[in-house]
Amino acid sequence: MAEVTSVLTRGTRIFAAAGVLLALHATLAPRSALAQAAPAATPPTQANLDEALVRYKRALDLFNDGSYDAALLEFRRAYELAPNYRVLYNIALVNVQLNDYAGALGAFEQYLAQGGGDIASARVDEVKREISRLSPRVATLNVSTDVPGADVSVDDLSIGKTPFDHPIRVNAGRRRVSVAAEGREPQARVVEAAGGDTLQLKFELSPPQEVPAPIAAPAPEPVAPTPEPSHVPWLAWSITGALAAGTTVSGVLALQAHSNQDSTKNRLGVTESDLDSANKKVEHLALATDILLGATALAGGISLYLTLRSPSHSSPTSDQAQLTIRPGSIAARIPF
Repeated sequence: MAEVTSVLTRGTRIFAAAGVLLALHATLAPRSALAQAAPAATPPTQANLDEALVRYKRALDLFNDGSYDAALLEFRRAYELAPNYRVLYNIALVNVQLNDYAGALGAFEQYLAQGGGDIASARVDEVKREISRLSPRVATLNVSTDVPGADVSVDDLSIGKTPFDHPIRVNAGRRRVSVAAEGREPQARVVEAAGGDTLQLKFELSPPQEVPAPIAAPAPEPVAPTPEPSHVPWLAWSITGALAAGTTVSGVLALQAHSNQDSTKNRLGVTESDLDSANKKVEHLALATDILLGATALAGGISLYLTLRSPSHSSPTSDQAQLTIRPGSIAARIPF
C-alpha cells in the first residue's frame, strides 16, 4: 500500500509541475516539442499542436480537481492530435488512479517503446517497477472466431476485430466478452479471470436461423352463389287468374246461349227476329270467350316469364308487364 501511495504521489507531483511538455513548449518551437511521435507517424499540423496543448492543460486541471475520467479522455485526445511518448506516461498514471491496471500496463509499455533512449534511466527503472507491480493484476484473453472480421467487445467496450495479433489484456475479475459478425448470431460469454491467467476463448458463430416460410392456407373451395329470392309477379298472376275466370264464365254463357238457340229453332211460332237475336248472342259470347282465352294464355306466358326471370337483371320499373284489353284486341308490353 505504501508503494502504491508513493507512485501516485510522484505522479501527482508530475501533474502539478505541468509536465515535461509544457516546459518544452515554453522554450522550444511547438512542433519540435510536441510532435515526437513514432517514426512512421505523420507529423501533426500546427493547428493540431495548438489544440493538443490546450487539451493537455485541461487534462492537468481536471486531474487536480479529481475528475480522473475526464482527464484521461483529454490526455488521450491530446495524444491523438500530436502523438508524444511523454503523454503516455500521464495516461498510465491516470489509469492507475482509476484502478484500470490493464490500461496502465499497456500505456507504460508503449511509453518505454516509443521513448527508447530519450527516457532517463531513473524513469525507465521506475516504469519497469510499475510494470512488475501491475502485471499480476492483469489477465490475458486469446479470443478467436471461425469468422474473420468479427467485432469483439469486453464489458461492452469495443476491442477490435478478429483475428488479433496479440492477446487482449483485461483487469482481473469477472469479464463479459461478446462477439458479433454480420450475418451471424452474436454470442456473449462471462469469464472469471484471475491475475496472471491466460484464457483461450474460441467462438463459433453460427449462421442465423432461417425463419420458416409461412404455410399458405389452402384455397377455399368455391361456393355456389346463393340464389336471390324470386320475386313472384303477383299482379301478372292476378290478371291471368281474372282472365281465366272470365274465360270460364264467358264459355259457360256461350254454351247456354247455344243451347237456347237450339231451343228457339225448335219452338213453334218463333219469328225470324228471335232467331237472329239468338244467333247474335251466341256469336258475341263465342267471340268474347275466344278473346278472353287468348288473353289468358298471353297473360299466363308473361307471368311465367317474369317468375322465372332473375331479379338481378331487372329494374323495379322494367319488371312490370303491361296488358291492355280492348274490344276485339289485346295489347301486351313485355320487358326484356
